[in-house]
Amino acid sequence: MIYPVRKMGILQNYRSALNCRMKKSLNHQLKSVVFSNGVKILAFFLLIFFAYIVHAQTLDPATKADISELYGLIGRFYYKLIIPVATVLAGIVIFYAGITYAGSNGSEEAAKAAKTYITGAVSGLILVLLAAFLLQVLGAGIS
Repeated sequence: MIYPVRKMGILQNYRSALNCRMKKSLNHQLKSVVFSNGVKILAFFLLIFFAYIVHAQTLDPATKADISELYGLIGRFYYKLIIPVATVLAGIVIFYAGITYAGSNGSEEAAKAAKTYITGAVSGLILVLLAAFLLQVLGAGIS
């Protein structure tokens, strides 16, 4: 069977080429905007979370640092940054798992996956808090 060939006029051909160029241009603009905003957001969070490094104080060269002082510095950093971040991440994972569990509609696989997420988030949070507790018991000088 022979199919008829549809011939496009010059104007129609120009319009289709122009539409294709416009789509490519819009995609390029969108990618550049997303990339530039992503770089700005990444720089913002790096400046926020690593501000401790900028304000680090050096010790007097004449004093000797003690190992317990090092434990104290690590413990303070741990309390100030790691515990809040771990708590927020565990909360987000538990929230996501709760939505997944509620939306499982009787699907055993989705319910099992949600329970696994909840178990993992809670056990990870317990592990982080247990490590902080052990640092405090060992006398790391955490305040």
